[in-house]
Amino acid sequence: MKKISNIPGIIILGIALLMSSCKKDFLETKPLSEISQLDVWSDPTLTETFVNGIYNRLEEPLIKYSRSIYVDESQRRANQTVLDFNNCLLTADQIPGWTSGNADPYMLWKPLYASIRSCNLFFDNLKNIPDDNTLIDGKTLKERLTGEVHFLRAWFYFNLTNLYGGVPIISNVYQLTDSFSVPRNSYADCIKFIAADCDSAAGLLPLVQTGNNKGRATEGAALSFDAAVAYASRARGKRRRPSFGWDSLTPTELSVAELVAEGCTNQQIGKRLFVSPGTAKTHLAHILAKLGLTNRAEIAAEVVRRRASAR
Repeated sequence: MKKISNIPGIIILGIALLMSSCKKDFLETKPLSEISQLDVWSDPTLTETFVNGIYNRLEEPLIKYSRSIYVDESQRRANQTVLDFNNCLLTADQIPGWTSGNADPYMLWKPLYASIRSCNLFFDNLKNIPDDNTLIDGKTLKERLTGEVHFLRAWFYFNLTNLYGGVPIISNVYQLTDSFSVPRNSYADCIKFIAADCDSAAGLLPLVQTGNNKGRATEGAALSFDAAVAYASRARGKRRRPSFGWDSLTPTELSVAELVAEGCTNQQIGKRLFVSPGTAKTHLAHILAKLGLTNRAEIAAEVVRRRASAR
């Protein structure tokens, strides 16, 4: 009976010890099967994984149902939607091969803006991302990832403007309590926004991505993309650049001019900008025509003169 009478006291003592040892955050135990946003933006590896997820939303041009079949890069037999597209039997709401069938699902209005939201989410949390100043290919991880996301957002907006013309420029992350009634921006405003993202990307990205980073966006890709956007937008609206003179040069052409001043050959320029020597030669021809010059020496002299006047 003595043993039985001691049981209530032992239970009470055990409860008291348990309560005294409990921490206040006992019910706030971190789940082991989930990753919080705080984890994503405080861990560089998880941040890079987040950016990898944005890359994963890029289109794949050479799959069975792909945009490569709209030109001469690939072919498939059941191509009625392609014929409809090439015959302009399309509207903004019904784009054959994009909004029907088994085409790439990421190149439509809704998924493109979902991808842009991921980019904006990165920028909203940029201040929380740590940076240990370790350089890889001449850039820190934070610099590289920021440049890559600028490049990716420009790419998504470029696809939107190709399909829909002027679209709403969204540069922040919307919450459920925000108003979603946003007017369209003009096509010219969209091109300026894309160009600004390309310029920001070029200033943050390395010239070359090595090792496991091969295939990611580079400075040369950003500059070439900016030049391509400028070229593609010439037929729509007012041009951002004049036709002649130094200010008419695209970012890629400016880079070529700088490399010419350094004494680089077309082959060396191609390697530096990740283009073919033939493309470098074409850029050189455009520079000569726009500046009214006749040879590389005159380009180099103009670059040196402008450097001196800028001091």
